[in-house]
Amino acid sequence: MGKLPVPFLPFVFSTLFTLIIPSAGGLSFNFTGFSPGDPNITYKGDASSSSGVIQLTKNQRDADMNSSSGRATYSKPMQLWDKASGNLADFTTNFTFSIDSQNASTYGDGLAFFLGPEQLPSVVLGGESLGLFRTNESLNTTDNQFVAVEFDIFPNDFDPPGEHVGIDINSMKSVNNITWECDIEGGKTTAASISYNSSTNNLSVSFTGYINNTTETQFLSHIVSLRDILPERVSFGFSASTGSSYAIHTLRSWDFSSSLEIDGNATNLLDPATASPPNNGTRRNRKKNRTGLAVGLGVGGGAIVVGAAMVGFVFMFMCRHEEDEEGGHVLEEYMDDEFERGTGPKKFSYQELARATKNFKDEEKLGEGGFGGVYKGFLKEIDSFVAVKRVSRGSKQGIKEYAAEVSMVHWVWELYGEGKLIEAVDPRLCGEFNKTQMERLMIVGLSCAHPDEHLRPSMRQSLHVLNFDAPLPILPSKMPVPSYFAPPISASSLSIMSYGSADSRGGMNDSSSYVYNTNSSHITTSSSASSASAMLVHTG
Repeated sequence: MGKLPVPFLPFVFSTLFTLIIPSAGGLSFNFTGFSPGDPNITYKGDASSSSGVIQLTKNQRDADMNSSSGRATYSKPMQLWDKASGNLADFTTNFTFSIDSQNASTYGDGLAFFLGPEQLPSVVLGGESLGLFRTNESLNTTDNQFVAVEFDIFPNDFDPPGEHVGIDINSMKSVNNITWECDIEGGKTTAASISYNSSTNNLSVSFTGYINNTTETQFLSHIVSLRDILPERVSFGFSASTGSSYAIHTLRSWDFSSSLEIDGNATNLLDPATASPPNNGTRRNRKKNRTGLAVGLGVGGGAIVVGAAMVGFVFMFMCRHEEDEEGGHVLEEYMDDEFERGTGPKKFSYQELARATKNFKDEEKLGEGGFGGVYKGFLKEIDSFVAVKRVSRGSKQGIKEYAAEVSMVHWVWELYGEGKLIEAVDPRLCGEFNKTQMERLMIVGLSCAHPDEHLRPSMRQSLHVLNFDAPLPILPSKMPVPSYFAPPISASSLSIMSYGSADSRGGMNDSSSYVYNTNSSHITTSSSASSASAMLVHTG
């Protein structure tokens, strides 16, 4: 069979995917500062913008700052889930803020990041509500509808003692909380990151605290299906309040991104409770609708048949092509394409790698693999130590095995993003394993294989997760693309100070919290950030 023109395959796949792939809906923005009158931010109550920041409560030296409440929300709602498909969004938000009592030893009340219905209740006075609802409804789980992460600095009757961060669901009594090591009197800036993984229903929070002028990163998480709590479209943003005690609540920066797979081919299903009764015009159109339905099914069915035929044709071509080329050239072309697009390993010449490893001296050898040795090297170009795998000439399987290792991680990560991680388990186990433990093991494995070395856990951190003493790491739904420059902070400098768990059962914890100690206020979040080292391959 002759080779098809190069542009043909992309055409086939793009045509097919246009027919069957759902559309992706999402929202993304980044505010490094805030301008008065910006139409993208809606202010309620005492919230306002000035000097490039948002003041969520009153900030006037000559005015009474007690009993102040305010909200700042993004002007457009977020599509949190899709009724037609049932799909739920992933989202991540990062923000910096400060709560400053101006050296006063008593202060209140705190701020919160929240998601709620599009029509939010009016902002009313009352410190304990943090500006979310009326004071007398703080614990009303029947009428309230919101999910919030609170940074609470005033201990109400239903609160734990002292400053704390909590996850709230329809009530100001947190479902999980952790003591917040903050500096309110000094008004230090806090950096926070909140992520939601729709595959695992994990709402995860990381934020900075301070002990003896040392910055620490604290963590909090809770398993919750937001689809069961909130409407399809939600308003989201920040709220804050003061009561008899006060502090200045300032939002300094905010970025947000969400992604949601929406089935564009699905028909919107009307809720029978809200559907209008048919009128005469509707009855007259029923026959037309049935005809249209028949035509639609015919066309849609034909498209599926054509699509299936195209898939079969393409795979038949690919199989024959592999047989003709004995598999070697296909792999080489794939690797070359990865190099050219910059989505795979970085290509180095033999001379560069020889210089980096001192011509592959035995003293630089780190170990011996199944198809070649691994050497320590230093590449001046990226100013980093690297590991170089040297594939011997006699090994015909070396490159293929290396590519298989890389593609295996991609495959498992794809299953993780689809919520089908358990499908990666070796079928030879015949289902004789603990599903929760197996999923946890594979997620930790993916975390250890993260393309960015700075986002990989230490051995100690991995053991805490495997022993159910710490929550699962939050990974992006798709494997990040590796790059090759060094970010300014290494997660290897983190060491666990303390941790806590709200559930000591053998299964996955619904709520967890723990603390890392670090000398930087940088929050490490799942991203496609770069890596300073990689496995570099050459044949020699």
